[in-house]
Amino acid sequence: MKPPLQLGRPVQPEEAPLLSAAEREGFHADGFLALEALLEPAEIARLRALVDALLRRPEPEADGMRFDYLAASRAGADAEGPPRLLQQLLPFDYEPALFDTALFHRGARLARDLLGAPLFYRGSHYMEKPGGGGAATPWHQDEAFWEPAHRHEAIAIWVPLHGVLPDGGCMEFVRGSHLAEALAPHRRVGGDPAVHGLELDGVAIDPSRVVRCPLPVGGATVHHCRVIHGSGVNRAAAARPALVLNFETTPTPLDPPRAVPWQATESSLAARRAERGISLP
Repeated sequence: MKPPLQLGRPVQPEEAPLLSAAEREGFHADGFLALEALLEPAEIARLRALVDALLRRPEPEADGMRFDYLAASRAGADAEGPPRLLQQLLPFDYEPALFDTALFHRGARLARDLLGAPLFYRGSHYMEKPGGGGAATPWHQDEAFWEPAHRHEAIAIWVPLHGVLPDGGCMEFVRGSHLAEALAPHRRVGGDPAVHGLELDGVAIDPSRVVRCPLPVGGATVHHCRVIHGSGVNRAAAARPALVLNFETTPTPLDPPRAVPWQATESSLAARRAERGISLP
């Protein structure tokens, strides 16, 4: 069932800024920002309730929008065990009540502070990393997933639905990696074209530039679409659920488009989406 997609919806946030000048400067220099208190605990509880209800609905999986980010696409009876990293695309579109949360409204203000105007909703996703050794999320850039005919200026707001310690799979960023104009080489995770997820391909990471960002309940990270990032193994006992919300300003056409050979192969999930008229930018 095709959800009422709101990708590209114009957003007009409140005028009052959320970030200080120092925070804005830090973001543009580093490519990311860690915020200790974006949301109150009651707002986190509301987000969890909305997401939990969505995860019980079968339509997203049938649409090819809920799957294991790290594994070849399987569904229903073909699945072999629980996902190593569950991803649900466009939870806000499947559950429109999420557009009426403090996360969306404060997130829009963050985006306005960092990107200016005009401003557009660019999508959302949910990630759940199981406890007791849930797999690491490989290093990647968000823009590597996106259509290559434009240069994008976008942010992702990553909100864990409970506090996340360093051993719980917190976000990690490569400071300043967003400043390179070209995208880094990527491939499907493990080199398997049937996998949705991407990872850097043959790129060495300087450990001195890696920053880990543990967060309390209500905290969030904000990162640029070209900053290299990932997250570690979840060694905590509990699962690590997180919502991600994206905003974008007007993209710039590229001639020629970016070279993205890793997009040449797509899993069966893409075919399932196409059958239902779902197109991801």
